[in-house]
Amino acid sequence: IENYQISKDILGIIPKGLAIKYSCMPLDKIGDLVSFVIADPGNMYDLKQQESFLNCKMNFFVTTPSSLKKAIQQYYGA
Repeated sequence: IENYQISKDILGIIPKGLAIKYSCMPLDKIGDLVSFVIADPGNMYDLKQQESFLNCKMNFFVTTPSSLKKAIQQYYGA
C-alpha cells in the first residue's frame, strides 16, 4: 500500500468506520469493479455481501494489518 497512490474520490466508497471495522480500504475503481486491500481475509465474505448495496463488484488484495492501519491513518486521517 505504501507505494500506491489512492484517489480521494475512491475513499468515499467506504467510510472510515467501516474501513476500520472490516480492516479494509478501497484502492481503485475501474468501471464497476472496485479493488480493496484487506488485512483479514475472513472479512471478504462480509464485504462481498455489500456488493449490491455499493452497486459494484469487488476484488481483494491482502496486506499486513500494520500496513493497512498506516494507510487508513494516512488517507482517512487519524
